[in-house]
Amino acid sequence: MPRWILCTLTLAVAPLAAQAQAPRLLPTVQPQATHAAIAPVGTTPAAPAPLFRHASIDAAWSATQQSGRPMLVYVTSDNCFYCKKMQIETLAQPQIARGVAAMTEPAIVNASQSPEMTKLLRVRAFPTTLVISSENRVIGKIEGFVEPTEFAERVWPVLRVAAETTTQQRRIAKQ
Repeated sequence: MPRWILCTLTLAVAPLAAQAQAPRLLPTVQPQATHAAIAPVGTTPAAPAPLFRHASIDAAWSATQQSGRPMLVYVTSDNCFYCKKMQIETLAQPQIARGVAAMTEPAIVNASQSPEMTKLLRVRAFPTTLVISSENRVIGKIEGFVEPTEFAERVWPVLRVAAETTTQQRRIAKQ
């Protein structure tokens, strides 16, 4: 094949190859609309229960000690795109929110406001989701953003085992 044809093909294909390797930008995440716009006239829609019902990790720990349910600690940081994305797209999903509320004592830690707690929890990436047993052991950890399906696949089995363990411990304590 003549050299000039090879040069022409190389010049024609090179931009396509570079474009294929160029990183794609993620779309901007917009908050989901609330149902306030479709509420009947003259009524106030019920506000959804906050996912992180404990104001601090200490409050969540106290609740864990009383209930026996593990803590779910979501560690975020200021200006963290994927932290906000996970809160909106994963943790706010009704099935996820209901499961977290029913099976854990959820708390949120902002690394920008609590760097010492973040260090104590050994968080290296944001967001990080930790499941901590009532015996103060990390029994589950997710680093980074995950979709709702992956969150459920990784967290629900850990919570089921924790619930079974708590039930067995209570039976033994009653004997």
